[in-house]
Amino acid sequence: MLRLLSFCLVLLFASTTTYATQTDDVELLNATLVARLHLAQKPEDGQMVGAYQVSFRANTEEPISKVHILLNPGLQILKVVGAGNKPLNVREKNTTMTGSSGLMLRTATITLPKPLKKNKGRAEIVIHYKGYLKDLSAYGVEGVPDQLHPDFTMIRAEGFAYPVFAKPDMAAISAAWNRKPFHQVAFLDVPGSNTVVGNLAIAQKTTSGDITKLELKSSRPTGLMALAIGPYSTSAIGPVTLALLPAADIAINQQVKDAVTALEEQLGAPASGIRMTVATLPSSYSTPDSQGAYFTHDSAPINMAELKGALFNMWRMNPEGRAGHWAEGFDRVMDAIIEGQPNVAAFTDTLFATSKTLLSNDPAMGKVALTDYIIEGYDDESGTISALAFIVLYQLMGEEAFTNLIAEMRRELSAGYVDMASAAEFLDATVTDKDARKFIKNWFASGKIGKDMDRSGTLKDLVTRYR
Repeated sequence: MLRLLSFCLVLLFASTTTYATQTDDVELLNATLVARLHLAQKPEDGQMVGAYQVSFRANTEEPISKVHILLNPGLQILKVVGAGNKPLNVREKNTTMTGSSGLMLRTATITLPKPLKKNKGRAEIVIHYKGYLKDLSAYGVEGVPDQLHPDFTMIRAEGFAYPVFAKPDMAAISAAWNRKPFHQVAFLDVPGSNTVVGNLAIAQKTTSGDITKLELKSSRPTGLMALAIGPYSTSAIGPVTLALLPAADIAINQQVKDAVTALEEQLGAPASGIRMTVATLPSSYSTPDSQGAYFTHDSAPINMAELKGALFNMWRMNPEGRAGHWAEGFDRVMDAIIEGQPNVAAFTDTLFATSKTLLSNDPAMGKVALTDYIIEGYDDESGTISALAFIVLYQLMGEEAFTNLIAEMRRELSAGYVDMASAAEFLDATVTDKDARKFIKNWFASGKIGKDMDRSGTLKDLVTRYR
């Protein structure tokens, strides 16, 4: 997959999906973008008028009285309103991002009507703005030449074409771009005959003269919206919409078919109604992975492991990346397996070391069965330890038997309320391998995790204890 930005932003999107929170002040819950575009050959002549309505909650222990947003330096904020359409105080200016080599963005600090406390409700604001998109490649941001050009443009967080919630430094931007998926909708008025594709699907489309009015939405929580506007031809390949520019390599069509077929054979069909887009971009554009879409150059060969890893989002059991969800670790392991054996090896080494540290720092956690992690307050740790448990099952059962188990697990546990106890019951009723059954009992139902880890210096040692 293409990578963006020469100043270390390539680290934002690891192949085993985790969501950065350490510098996030807020967690975004849902957002609606309403924008009218005027496209022009000269950057300054292109214009957009937008309103970004977003609800969020606090993500820090200290109450939040202000939020920080970033916009493309060619855009300016007209006003920000809160509940009851009441104006909020806004301070804005163009600022160089801390930790960058000269990236300048429009920054704004918005004062909330009252402090927002963690786990105590949510806030909703609407940010009205207008202006044009400056080419950020002029600031050293490779792959982001976004302008409101009639031939091709993008509306995405990388170009800051809509408000990005982050402080003006690169660490905060990294966290913001790697947010947990959330529900998003866009209403766009676009001139010309180009097609809009991305990680939001077209729900409704009408044409009036030269203007196409579009309603776009995600079928499930997705990463920050990324929409490309260009002369695309589109076709359906199972649950995938393939969008190709005129210069695209025709081989991409077969590669996507092969990836979809391989995943369906391995995991079964994705949930009903779930779709993704695979789209090509001009050679001057690049973008990180985006939940809901996979972007590639129009003439570059696709990395099949990365494509399958991106398409796995349609099969994800915990699409919102929610901490404490029974399938958080399950999804991490499947990410690694689908992207290939070298990725599994790197993933398991890091996972074992991280788990070892967590259990060393809190020995009491090692005496808790996985089914009781949430009850005992280990929401944040459950994803890591359950991922380690599924990796051990993978090693004990072998790839074929394990992936068969996973496919059946998805079918049985994809509907209705499911927790780790439900998953443990399923494993106990389904797994026949003697070694794996003993491990399931000790880790999922009994407090033997810490004891096993104390006596294991490596993952191989841990697996050997059950063989």
